[in-house]
Amino acid sequence: MPTPMPDSACPRCRTALVTHLSEVPWCPACLWNIDAFEPGDKKGPLRRLYRRLAFRAAFGTFRALQTGDDPARGATAVALGLVSLVIGALLLAMLALGVRLSTADFPAPTLLPGVPLILFALWLRPRFGKTDPHATVLTRPVSPALFALIDRVAAALDTRAPHRVEFVEDAVSAGYVAGIGRRRVLRIGATGWLMYTPQERVAILAWCLASLRDGHAADAMASQLALRTFGRVSDMFLAPPNPRWNHWCRGNTRMALIERLVAVLMLPVSALCWGAELAVWRLAVPGFQRDHYRDDRAASAVAGGEAMRTLLDKHLLTAELHTVASAMARRGEFAAPGLIAAAGEVMDRRAGDLPALRQATIRRDTALSDGAPALGFRIALLGDLAPAGAAVVSSRAESEAVDAELAPHIKRLRGKVASDWYN
Repeated sequence: MPTPMPDSACPRCRTALVTHLSEVPWCPACLWNIDAFEPGDKKGPLRRLYRRLAFRAAFGTFRALQTGDDPARGATAVALGLVSLVIGALLLAMLALGVRLSTADFPAPTLLPGVPLILFALWLRPRFGKTDPHATVLTRPVSPALFALIDRVAAALDTRAPHRVEFVEDAVSAGYVAGIGRRRVLRIGATGWLMYTPQERVAILAWCLASLRDGHAADAMASQLALRTFGRVSDMFLAPPNPRWNHWCRGNTRMALIERLVAVLMLPVSALCWGAELAVWRLAVPGFQRDHYRDDRAASAVAGGEAMRTLLDKHLLTAELHTVASAMARRGEFAAPGLIAAAGEVMDRRAGDLPALRQATIRRDTALSDGAPALGFRIALLGDLAPAGAAVVSSRAESEAVDAELAPHIKRLRGKVASDWYN
């Protein structure tokens, strides 16, 4: 855990600094130096620029929301959509050209450029996502109490219930869209679900349904080509050479020179695509992070601020809680009452560590290619909200009814959880 350094002082506010293991210390009061690089960090200037832009975007969004500035990201979404549209048109043109070259006067030398063009266009095509074929699919006739709770939460959010509800052994739950029809899927992680109190279950359902309601999952799909294409092309041009090719080139001066020449020619293309990816993500990340903050506020309004904050604190200790759940599953104690009590003991034991652990996530989890803000930022903004009651209240009896419906699935998933220390 992060430990205080009594003999140090922040140059801004004179608060004693904290550190974690051998990391560069930071100020717990004003977050001075939280974005510092580790000693001996061998990352080049481009990677340092990437990290600096990530922190600038994250802190800019966080501080703007602290002051109440929460603009809609319509212009950003339109810009990303236009970039994706242009890339999609280029891919279609590339595919058409490849088919034309491959079929004209077949067989002909034009096959040599035609087939690679087709393969390249298909490789960069957008992915619509798939539902998990191994997940347990819950239905209304089999799980009426769970779906009644989902319907109450959806009504409080003024949104529709999901098309599909999955029950898996994971520690986290999420909402996502899949397929060309953009089916809304609610994915409930059994390990986390059994460790949540009744009101925390309302909070996680509200957060997942809010993410589906606000449409940022669909927005991410619409901007997928803009967000992913440049990075994939950059990685392709920087791909390490095949070992068999290296073995063949060894001792062959001409082929070795050709290999080096190709590498030199590929490097500028890779750097250009990497720069384009950086610019696109810098444009997109503030909007994606605002969506997460809005979902936090919506879930807090439905489940109550205290339930949402304790839920995020449990997410902060996911690895530790999952280890506890795995140990209990191996003892055959994989049931909600015992797991909730065990999670409560962990939370009580780590209560004094939580403030520093929240801040540690800011250093560890802030990235430009991830639309989710660090848990430390999310919990801090929830703390700034005025206390509010819950729009949906779940009783212990209701939670027990839901667990009774899920009991056969929980029994089957226990073996998977028992075999894992961490998911």
